[in-house]
Amino acid sequence: AGADLDIDGKVFISGNVTIDTDNTESGGTNDGDINFSAAIDGVDDGTADNLVIKVGGAGSSALTLSGNIGDVVALSTLKINATAGNLAFTVPQIGGGGSVGVTGAVDIGNAASGDITFSGTGANALDVGGLLTVTSNGGADAFQFTGTDVEIRGDGGIAFVAGSGTDDGLRIADNKDLTLRTVNSDVTVTSVTSVAGDDASDFTIVAGTGTATVGAVGTDINDFDVTAASIVLKGDVTTEADGDDAAEIDLNGAVVLDGGDYTLTSGGGTVDFSSTLDSKASEANSLTIVSGAGTVDFNGAIGTATNGILGTLTVNAGGAGNITFASAADVGTATAAGAGSLVIGNGSTATLAINGADYNTSGVQTYTANAFTLSGADPDFNTTNSNVSFVDGATSDIVLTNSANLEINTGTGTGTIDIEPQIKGTGDDANTNVTLNAGTGNIILDNTGGAVIGTDIG
Repeated sequence: AGADLDIDGKVFISGNVTIDTDNTESGGTNDGDINFSAAIDGVDDGTADNLVIKVGGAGSSALTLSGNIGDVVALSTLKINATAGNLAFTVPQIGGGGSVGVTGAVDIGNAASGDITFSGTGANALDVGGLLTVTSNGGADAFQFTGTDVEIRGDGGIAFVAGSGTDDGLRIADNKDLTLRTVNSDVTVTSVTSVAGDDASDFTIVAGTGTATVGAVGTDINDFDVTAASIVLKGDVTTEADGDDAAEIDLNGAVVLDGGDYTLTSGGGTVDFSSTLDSKASEANSLTIVSGAGTVDFNGAIGTATNGILGTLTVNAGGAGNITFASAADVGTATAAGAGSLVIGNGSTATLAINGADYNTSGVQTYTANAFTLSGADPDFNTTNSNVSFVDGATSDIVLTNSANLEINTGTGTGTIDIEPQIKGTGDDANTNVTLNAGTGNIILDNTGGAVIGTDIG
């Protein structure tokens, strides 16, 4: 039989304390239970209070933590089954009232641990001053959050680590939200889902100047919002509308595609990149964006990091949402490609706004929309012997900003330039120049509704 430990009443940890009922470490076959019936606090005497809990999981052993940890006096460090044991267990609220429950590092679980459930709720669900590391081998629901509007705070960083496999992810309770917050430190998440049901769970990361690394996100996630200096995507992201609440994907930081080709699918909500978009160096990963009626906004340069060229960037093969490349959202530079190919918009896209200066690819560029605006200063489109096409323009033309000159160059080979809408300037003052160079390819201007070159073109 295991050697059980039941502690009735509040526990105070003074100095270095290890509580160990893992009998298998000593050759036993059954581990003992550990049961804390009330809260656990440190002692306010100026010395470090470090708690280690070990419950192996052999036999029918269990770990029960019934009260908050560090609610009044914080511990210095906390380890729960951090080195061994396959037990599944629940972690209560750590900290409270806006103060940390552990001032230093917290290590929960190991590569063999079962599901780890966090039962805290609200803004005080878990608050630690150091690095929070949680490891489990529990599968897609290895890390479970059952509270309402749960906020996990790790001032020194947050890492949810897969155990012996790669499929160990976060599972948010149905119709609940989860926020991971650090103070300018890194966040690592293997994958995130919610319980299938109401499509109403929001997942948020706030990492300041840290790096947020996120695997696949999907299954009943409504909004996905990340704020970090660098955002590393390692999987597909799918958000789903919750009734009239369109599902957004909001990436506030420099985005890097790491390890594969990915798809971002919003449930009719906005997909927004606040900063740059690149592939991991030398991987040339592709990105597909599907937003339906939602807008897609690029606000930073694309594929301009060292060896950070994308593969194919595909935006909205269907859906009516507007697409905007802001003035800083060049693809590549005047002399270097930022993507292999660009396939932007479809016949239902309302307006495609291209406001940067350089759009440089090694392969084809295809732009499709009902209306086009090119408001950048002297927009320049370049490929390496590959086609550039502006398709549709059913409700409007390609409208250049005042005095801007348009140049399209497909190289010296057989790249064709095919423009269906009329090209025109704003008519305000100076004429706009249009230069088309298709090398040995063809230039096709096939506006069926009238002139191919219109107002204010020199």
